Amino acid sequence: MDTENSINTLCRLCEAGCGARVHVVDGRLVKVEGLLEHTTSRGALCPKGLAAPQIVHSPERLTKPLLRVGSRGGGEWEEISWDRAMDVLVERLGRLREEHGAESLALYRGQAADWGAPWHYALRFMFGFGSPNTSAPSHVCYFPRLVAENVTYGNVIAPDYKQTDVMVEWGAGRPDTHLPFWLMVRDALRRGAKLVLVDPVRSKLTERADLWLRPRPGTDGTLALSLMQVLIEEDLYDREFVECWTVGFDRLVELVAKYTPERAAEITWVPAEMIREAARLMGKGGRTAIHAGNGLEHHTNTFQTLRAIACLRALAGTLDVPGGNVFEQLVGWRGLKGKELLSAEQKTKRIGSFDLFTDISSVIPFPAVVDAILTREPYPVRGLLVIGGNPAVTMPNHSRVEDALKNLELLVVSELFMTRTAQLADLVLPAASQYEKTGFIVSSMFGETKDHVFLKRKAVEVEGCWPDWKVLFELARRLGFGEAFPWQDVEEAIDYQLEPSGITVEQLKANPGGVRFKEGEQYRKYEQDGFGTPSGKVELYSQTLEDRGYDPLPGWTEPAESPLSQPELVKEYPLIGCSAGKTVNYVHSQYRHVESLREREPEPWVRLHPQDAESRGIADGEWVRISSPRGSIRMKAQVTDATLAGVVSMAVCWGEEFADGEVNALVDDRPRDPVTGSTGSRSFLCQVAKI
Repeated sequence: MDTENSINTLCRLCEAGCGARVHVVDGRLVKVEGLLEHTTSRGALCPKGLAAPQIVHSPERLTKPLLRVGSRGGGEWEEISWDRAMDVLVERLGRLREEHGAESLALYRGQAADWGAPWHYALRFMFGFGSPNTSAPSHVCYFPRLVAENVTYGNVIAPDYKQTDVMVEWGAGRPDTHLPFWLMVRDALRRGAKLVLVDPVRSKLTERADLWLRPRPGTDGTLALSLMQVLIEEDLYDREFVECWTVGFDRLVELVAKYTPERAAEITWVPAEMIREAARLMGKGGRTAIHAGNGLEHHTNTFQTLRAIACLRALAGTLDVPGGNVFEQLVGWRGLKGKELLSAEQKTKRIGSFDLFTDISSVIPFPAVVDAILTREPYPVRGLLVIGGNPAVTMPNHSRVEDALKNLELLVVSELFMTRTAQLADLVLPAASQYEKTGFIVSSMFGETKDHVFLKRKAVEVEGCWPDWKVLFELARRLGFGEAFPWQDVEEAIDYQLEPSGITVEQLKANPGGVRFKEGEQYRKYEQDGFGTPSGKVELYSQTLEDRGYDPLPGWTEPAESPLSQPELVKEYPLIGCSAGKTVNYVHSQYRHVESLREREPEPWVRLHPQDAESRGIADGEWVRISSPRGSIRMKAQVTDATLAGVVSMAVCWGEEFADGEVNALVDDRPRDPVTGSTGSRSFLCQVAKI
């Protein structure tokens, strides 16, 4: 007789963390539906969540450890047991540490392994091993915002959508890829809030916008400076807050005076009057929340752009006020990063030149790891652990990334499927999916859902697949630093992490809609404690940046590869290439083999403005060749005014299903933002031709 049960959990196939009710029959996940009582997603679920049974029980899943027996990348493997896999791994890691030092090992953790609290286990493992070299795609996802806001305010902010009158969505206009985000925006719009959208490419949110600004990719910093110029010139800024709670205002005034709307219009392509209209909405339209999204983090001038937007928030009076941008008040939970496990000497052996970024984020931009492998400076990185990531596809200039992976002495990949990165590994470990492991997340981003803790409950188990926490806990014990991981399982670790809050795993199991860890919002917290900066104020002029050799003001520079910065190159590559980010159907390079999702989006696409298509003789639906100084790829053309003339927007991470359709083959990885290491996948030069 079939046994059926349902489990309330989270869907973490992407970072949104929507509530999910999972139906299991005889140990198999058969159906997933939205969880109505979940305070964030309120019963909504995207196509990826609905396709979870096809992902979890795919016949292509890896279910046994694989040891390479032929040449690297040759596809010859021996299936081995987990015991033998751990023995091999312990022996190889031990040899690396003994012969070359612990720092010769780096770790790369991708989105598929989940964000939030589980991150700490990976950091703790590396620090316990003795290596400061943990990396991620963090230089192009969230951490640039984290660093810019910490430098400016000493904390990170979140928009208070529930009470805002004016929402400024900047580089974040993709409601279908983050359902909780869309629900909060929708609620605000329904009660009459205005929406200012800043995005060069049309999205489903565009039709709801009261004002749509379309800057040339990579010029957002100029736009932010110009908005501040208008606020100051028209006396629309929060004078009292600026006088009492900021440092460096006079120097900022000198900087922004150069960026009148007329000058900014020439640089950004946004009409001057639209810039003034947007500034006036921010200055006198009511309570304003300015939300900067991931679209701003894929440029070589990312950090100072985000600094400029951070300063704009301060001038517009949005900081820590109802309906503005509220500072996080996270639950009292123990961080388990384990920096104290590193000796003073080991801390000095970190690779890369992005110390400020790593000091705040604890991670190293992955291009710096690639450098260390290929150049052997400041020393060779010889081993790499990859958990839930696919850098051979998702990182820019991926031919260079592949060269680096092939030059490693040891590459170990924990993964659900045989990816391009896994194909180059010495050892492949079959990973548990998000529905096969327990974890927790703290929501601090959106309105009523702020300040909740949610449990992601294990719903099923696929034989032979280990969650990454189990791999790390077991490895630590076998490598001799098990005392850093004293917990028997992940639930025990979670209870330890949440103990200061008084919240337990059992309590979270009983409350699938989340447990709130504090009642009521606190505003203007800086009035009691000041800001978490050296001056105790908002640092429009940052002494920290000056001391580190960076521009202390949010100065703007052209992207490293643009029509203005590369006038000779633009003769051959006259179009601005812009990766389009995620779609609702996939997450980066994941899930394209899933039939129901592939039917929705079967091929990689490039969007061209009708003017650019006509001049090249390209019709809608035709296959085209896109080229850059790094190489060329093939995609299907979508002729549409959704993108600006002179700009082409491209689907990303098709490197598994279409080896010649991956936009990262076109992007250089060496011009980088000097603070964050961000690369220019949304502002590079290219050409498009009909095949």
